[in-house]
Amino acid sequence: NTSPQKGKRVDRKMFLSNVVETDKDIDFRFTFHVVGLRVDQLVQAVCNSEAAAEQGGAGLDASGGYRCFCEVPGQPGEATKVAKLAFNVAGFDKEIRPCLTKQEALGSAVVFALDTKAPDAGDQSFGAQLEMLQEAVQRLRASTRARLRPVKALLLWNS
Repeated sequence: NTSPQKGKRVDRKMFLSNVVETDKDIDFRFTFHVVGLRVDQLVQAVCNSEAAAEQGGAGLDASGGYRCFCEVPGQPGEATKVAKLAFNVAGFDKEIRPCLTKQEALGSAVVFALDTKAPDAGDQSFGAQLEMLQEAVQRLRASTRARLRPVKALLLWNS
């Protein structure tokens, strides 16, 4: 599947928006750094969901991060778009890899996931998670310039 361009033939399979895992063009790419206790369970549930399975399922990359596709509905009459989602999981005590460019930061988010079903006492209690969240946000602010920081989100979930 090629097309002429200034006397050259361009292989459409080599476009950056095409990936091996799907025949669809990838309209959006997002990276989510999911931080919290037992967040690997949360990310696995997302990547193994029915919606992800309809788009071709999920997989692991070489660094152990999760990958999956999701459908992005458009306006009535528009074609449905596809997003490729990358998930990296980390505990509250781990450093998040900094974004190297503003563009990378704009396509990334740090999702702090607090488990509301955690035990009432101990280092996994909801109160302890809030303290770890505060420390993680302070570390992120201290280690990364503002324009290179991804957006932050808070997710409350039940394990």
